[in-house]
Amino acid sequence: MCIIAIKQSGTPIDWDILDACDMNNPDGSGFAYPTEDGVKIRKGFFKIQELEQAIEDEGIDTTETPIMFHFRIATHGKVAPATCHPFPLSGAESDLTNLTTVTPVAISHNGIVPSMGKDRYLSDTMIFIRDYLAPLGTKVLDPAIQPLLEQAVGSKLALMTDDGDVTTVGRFITEDGWKFSNDTYLRHWYDNLSDSAKYLSLGGSQPTSSERMNSEWTDDDWDSWCKSADDHAKVDGGWMDYCDRCGKEYLEENLETSEYLGGEEHWYLCDTCKKIIPTELTGGK
Repeated sequence: MCIIAIKQSGTPIDWDILDACDMNNPDGSGFAYPTEDGVKIRKGFFKIQELEQAIEDEGIDTTETPIMFHFRIATHGKVAPATCHPFPLSGAESDLTNLTTVTPVAISHNGIVPSMGKDRYLSDTMIFIRDYLAPLGTKVLDPAIQPLLEQAVGSKLALMTDDGDVTTVGRFITEDGWKFSNDTYLRHWYDNLSDSAKYLSLGGSQPTSSERMNSEWTDDDWDSWCKSADDHAKVDGGWMDYCDRCGKEYLEENLETSEYLGGEEHWYLCDTCKKIIPTELTGGK
């Protein structure tokens, strides 16, 4: 699943946290922060060093400025810079795909929006913003609308405005000046890895997260990963895993593997989400 990580004002950036988010959600990242002209979005980073350099290039106060980060795991739509989050509140596809833009409201999403149809290039989030949120304009920030948004997406949203406020939809984890849409900011297994697989310093040619895992890890690294991941997932009564739609954690026996979007992707779905997602989007499973 994706993760939204919101650094609140007064909290310094913790690159160890963001590196864990990148390793666990490797399909591209981006960030948004408030300016005098609106919320500035920069996205399309596939290496943590690129993200760090972009933050440095912006010249912002990385402690006092609130920043909304997003790290993606693709559901549908291409894995490409343009499909990275955050997105502007706009109905124009050119705005949604811009890698640098300024907008009154920046939006990040964690989960799968049902019934958005199938598009070769646009993600479910992009279609939802284009067709449903953009026509509402800033009414999406109305507290009366929030329950409707949560019901519509069945997952989690974060909406940042130019004053730095972030409205969250769905349950977020609050910890040490951060808000997270799920716990993939944690290094459940990563702390036990050898130095060869840990955070790489800025500079030089750096691999993507998945390349780092595949090319740098030793057999001992993989053994450590498997053991730590298994230790985290095992609880009294069985193994734990996440529903790929709502992001809630369940015993694995209570999740069902389903084919999403006609069999192109396979997802774990809880019983509730399995009933919500239409049959045509789950390949009849």
